[in-house]
Amino acid sequence: MPDLKPEQLARQQIDAQLVACGWVVQDYKAVDFSAGRGLALREVPLKTGPCDYLLLVDRQALGVIEAKAENEGSRLSTVADQSDRYASSLPDLLSSGLSGQLPFRYESTGVETYFRDSRDPHSRSRRVFSFHRPETLIDWFAESDTLRDRLAQMPTAHPLATNGMRDCQIEAITGLEKSFAENRPRALIHMATGAGKTFTACAFTYRLIKYAKARRILFLVDRANRLWDAFAVTEPAKVKGRSQAGRFADLVALVRFALEQQPVLAPFADSVSERFDEWLADKTKAGSVFTPEQLAWLNLIRDHVATSLSIEPDDFDYSPFSQRGGLGKAHQLFGEQLPILLDELNEALAA
Repeated sequence: MPDLKPEQLARQQIDAQLVACGWVVQDYKAVDFSAGRGLALREVPLKTGPCDYLLLVDRQALGVIEAKAENEGSRLSTVADQSDRYASSLPDLLSSGLSGQLPFRYESTGVETYFRDSRDPHSRSRRVFSFHRPETLIDWFAESDTLRDRLAQMPTAHPLATNGMRDCQIEAITGLEKSFAENRPRALIHMATGAGKTFTACAFTYRLIKYAKARRILFLVDRANRLWDAFAVTEPAKVKGRSQAGRFADLVALVRFALEQQPVLAPFADSVSERFDEWLADKTKAGSVFTPEQLAWLNLIRDHVATSLSIEPDDFDYSPFSQRGGLGKAHQLFGEQLPILLDELNEALAA
């Protein structure tokens, strides 16, 4: 096999990354639109010449990739003009559905990748770990504004409600949002011990989710119950009970509440218990009858889901099930219905 030139090697690596991210990579002359939702077409002829890759989702052209050899990685951020030229030179056949240029532009060596959404205010290329998935790009394309648009508007469109907040907390949040609005995404909040750092982090995280429509926020906190307490202060009417220190399952309740997927923040075990009672009532109405021993095992399964998020057959090899006969006893009690029963309980209690 002949040695590959640096740019050919880069394209091999780019192809592999695209496939790993859900794209179907094809040559333009052999395109098959039925091959997948997201297509990455090589060497597509444009008005200014062929582009390295044209990205289509549901047959809608959305972006381009400019491929460079790895030894050109240090200047990737300076070759955005090439991507811009391709993005503005689509033939009429491919430009349907666009009100302007292609919004998404990548420059990549297969080792380093830069990305830019041209719709952003003061848009600029930034380094990313890999290419975005097709469904991500089509979702962004369908939005009327971008995340950076919303961040720019947030301080004025949605002023911070400062009731009950300390001056240092107000200063921290307004300073952070001012930084985001000015397209300076890296910021550090430095607060003294006891100043309410968890409360502050909880407050601006809530604002990012609610007003900027942020989808993923990495929130590292040493104990989940501290975050729980912060919600209890900010939205006391929506918080019921207290999280037990170290209970991992309560993180699920925290995340669902923060993303507004559930209206009330309550310990995960409480919601599992309520769902279990509803499931048992439904089974009784449907004519199912459980013996006292079966009910005792079902209660054990409920308690296991409340702390471990799910129940699987292997779990019966451990306490408290193993002390009562383990998986063999479970099969004896529920017979061939056991796998179906476990699937039902996982869906009903933890989904």
